[in-house]
Amino acid sequence: DNGAKTRVGTLSRGEFFGEVALLGDEVRTATVTAKTSLTLLRVTRRTVLSLAEKHADIAERLEHAHSQRR
Repeated sequence: DNGAKTRVGTLSRGEFFGEVALLGDEVRTATVTAKTSLTLLRVTRRTVLSLAEKHADIAERLEHAHSQRR
């Protein structure tokens, strides 16, 4: 790695990242840098999986994002 930065996407309100490592037991593949002020929520795998079990819409969004990004 030569330290070069490459933009791979821009997230908007309500979007998320980190599902590849969260759902696939994979090491993170990118570093995220904010362009503006934000509120970042850090949640554990246990919490996310518990929410996904209780809310099908959350599970579907996570699985869709995971399949698109890996």
